[in-house]
Amino acid sequence: MPKHTENALTDRNILHANSKDKQYKIFDGKGLFLLIHPNGSKYFRWEYKFEGKRKTYAIGVYPETTLKQARDKRLEAQKLVNEGSDHANVRKKIKSEQKLVLKAKQGLDQLSFKNVAMKWWKRESLNQTEKHAREARRSLETMFSHILDLNVLMKLRRKRLSRYF
Repeated sequence: MPKHTENALTDRNILHANSKDKQYKIFDGKGLFLLIHPNGSKYFRWEYKFEGKRKTYAIGVYPETTLKQARDKRLEAQKLVNEGSDHANVRKKIKSEQKLVLKAKQGLDQLSFKNVAMKWWKRESLNQTEKHAREARRSLETMFSHILDLNVLMKLRRKRLSRYF
């Protein structure tokens, strides 16, 4: 019968693990292990099965990722696998959602009044005299500062009103 170990790794074991000609593994238990490369770098990995396939989850690099952090991350991933969702797919989904949110924020920034007005000014200034284009830009910039002042005032009023509601 195979020997089942849990929490077999210690910080001292990790520190004293020297590199060899080939990469090798030091096991902690429950699929968590430390992969040591010939160049001396040390990587925490978790090997698991999902839908009959063996998979490996790259947890982090030692010492940036501590042994405790690696065990916690393995435990979180194990919970996801036990619930029936592959943790790699969950991570991909979260990353894609974060990218969508970032793109949406960038899109909102591009649609701000200032950006739209400046695009209009660039297009229109080609058909205007230099003096007129300069005056139009100055008018727009004054308008931006008034709009910003109004936004600041509205935020302050919302904060003051939120105290009472």
